[in-house]
Amino acid sequence: MTDLTPRTTAKQYSTALRQLLPNGPAWPKDHPSVMGSVIDGLSQELQRTDDSACDLLVDVFPATTTNFIDEWQDTVGQSTCAASSLTLEQQRAQIVSRLTWTGRMSKQFYIDYAAMLGYQIKITEWSGFTCGLSQVGGTLGVASSSDIDFVITIQNLTTDQSLSVLQCELTPLIPAHISVYWYEGSPGPLISATATLDQTNLSNLTYPLPESVTADCQVTLSGSLENLSSLTYSTADITAVSGFDYLSTSGSATLDSSGKSFTLPITIMPNYGTADANISFRIPIKLTYEDGSISDTSATCAVSYPPVAPVQNTLKVPFSVPFTDTIPRLITWETQDGTAVQDVDYESTEHGTLIPPGWKTVYANVPLLTQTIGEEAQFNVVFKWYDQTVPQIGYGIGQCGGMPIYPVAHSTVTANILTTQAVDVSSIPEGTYYRTEDGTAKAGIDYVASSGAVTSDTVDIRIRTLAPGQSRRYFYLAYDSEDGIPQRKLVVINPGSPIKAISSPTTVNVTTVDPGVCVPKVIFNGGNTVDTPFTMPMSVYSAVRASIVADNLGSDMNHTMMLTVSAPDCLIRNFGNYFPTLYTQIDDHTATITGSAREISGAALMMQFKPLSSSQSEINITLDGNNLNSTATYYIVGGASVMTFQNLPTSETEITVTDLSHGFTETLGGPLYVLNSDAYIEMTYTLEPDVGGGDLIGLNSSTVSSTPSGYGYIVNASSGVMDVVMIPLTIYVGEGTVNTVTNGVHYITLTCTDGTNTITQKIPYTIDYMQH
Repeated sequence: MTDLTPRTTAKQYSTALRQLLPNGPAWPKDHPSVMGSVIDGLSQELQRTDDSACDLLVDVFPATTTNFIDEWQDTVGQSTCAASSLTLEQQRAQIVSRLTWTGRMSKQFYIDYAAMLGYQIKITEWSGFTCGLSQVGGTLGVASSSDIDFVITIQNLTTDQSLSVLQCELTPLIPAHISVYWYEGSPGPLISATATLDQTNLSNLTYPLPESVTADCQVTLSGSLENLSSLTYSTADITAVSGFDYLSTSGSATLDSSGKSFTLPITIMPNYGTADANISFRIPIKLTYEDGSISDTSATCAVSYPPVAPVQNTLKVPFSVPFTDTIPRLITWETQDGTAVQDVDYESTEHGTLIPPGWKTVYANVPLLTQTIGEEAQFNVVFKWYDQTVPQIGYGIGQCGGMPIYPVAHSTVTANILTTQAVDVSSIPEGTYYRTEDGTAKAGIDYVASSGAVTSDTVDIRIRTLAPGQSRRYFYLAYDSEDGIPQRKLVVINPGSPIKAISSPTTVNVTTVDPGVCVPKVIFNGGNTVDTPFTMPMSVYSAVRASIVADNLGSDMNHTMMLTVSAPDCLIRNFGNYFPTLYTQIDDHTATITGSAREISGAALMMQFKPLSSSQSEINITLDGNNLNSTATYYIVGGASVMTFQNLPTSETEITVTDLSHGFTETLGGPLYVLNSDAYIEMTYTLEPDVGGGDLIGLNSSTVSSTPSGYGYIVNASSGVMDVVMIPLTIYVGEGTVNTVTNGVHYITLTCTDGTNTITQKIPYTIDYMQH
């Protein structure tokens, strides 16, 4: 260390102090005296103070600092580049280079900057092959690599210096558009790679999907591969996620007989979805040559397979049957809200099943909905059955078919939409703070967001369990490592067995309900929904597709009830005036039927309806009895008249009459009739050849008459009748025609009307008969 100012020794301080003492026997200046010893001791401390001041002048400069090394490193911001593992001289060089560099875009700048750090490096710039510019001996990549225009290799020639520190220092100074390959020693040739995955095992996936599928990925290399010593590979995520979409792999490989390719078996983990799977991952490759040089490259492997749609997620709630019997028994169930809400968290469900003798468990399958979830999401399933341990209270009719009726017993089972997944965090230090982050699984929908400190080997996360046939999802546990680096742990939610109830009762709490003498129940047997209305003709009265069934679930099967049928946008009538003592027509849109359940069900079969418009409307029914009522709704749409000609010839069809007559049905592939969306409406259909075009013959029916000209037809019929009548339609051009025949092109004019609308069409044909 070179001093910046002269130093003063202890002897010099001692001499100076003695010279400052007064003269006389009281102030002895010689060394053996007590006074002299005190002066010598003080001089030693003065020298140490002087030395510290001189050292400080040297220590404050970064090129010579020792005690201030940490302060300088914090000042220039380079404490992350492994400074603690370097020698003192290397650390000083880092600081000086950071303070003195002036950046510029040149190869020499990076060489000089590395030299200040104590490194000797070599930089090679690579460019793409360009016709007319590239020369023999140039540092070129392969012609197919467009990104090779911005590639450099940095070779560390200083064997006793760490490459990682050099990378840490230079990487922030290199522009983002330049790709860098780092080498210890000599770099190998530039190599490019492509990868192709054999999709055979992925092309015909069906439900249920396998947990994994093995597919071969062929990697092909381009470039100089002579004198290759070894080849190693690994995998890295792009859009595919390791551990979820595929299993990561690494190892060494040998080129095949072509000397350019090798094959990797890749484990793909297919997932359910509604769109084609298109994901990819990267295969980094390291090639080592016999001379010790190294080349790095990578290939992108694309994975694609057709979609296999997931099934509906269903909660399977078990119920232990509390009775035994020798005959089949009916158990029904219905859902009720708890903390979960119907049509938000789950689909409201009512169902039942006839169980055989000795059946032990009944399952209620409840569809789950993909909506937001809370900390707990529970609902109840109420199971019901007739309690045959008590005397019967009557007989059922209608759907119950006269079977004995017993009081209703019921039991409630609570089911939970959420379950707990224990996530293994044994690799995360205890006390580390974690938090959940979304992947394909979304917080509040697929799982409940969580955070906290790791206190054991597992962390419990509340998730929406997936039934078999559901899409796998994933989320992350995010945390910081001990050195402050952000980390994420992948957590996969796999479909499994359907969720079980919180408690399947071993002893059933049975509540018996006495329904009373009359409990009305009415339905449209074969009913529909507002989204699937039944289309009815507007021209005539007709019956709906569903029958009205009235029932009494009480004890008196003969109790009198009243059924009210109303349809504001529809006319109602009793066909044939059947059941006149039961049926009452209130007005055109309302009618009632009074009687027992069996009588009402029979009389309702005779009801007919006629829509007044093509708009959607409702038929509402209400069954009243014993101050109770039951309602149902049927949805209809009026079918307006829309006429279309059937079996018209196409532009390629040629109709030529060369004989006495020519049949249209065979030529056109069917009868030339008119179809109406209202199958019952009467239409007037006129078919008239032009002058010289011969006579139409063949039709013979009470619905058919001749046109005023005598050589055409008029048909009055609905489309169903017209289809049959029109089959023998023929054009006649022989002797005795009413319409004098001439050769050439003629037309048959078709006109059809339903009294409101009219359609018309012309059919061309050629007569070439008179020439024979």
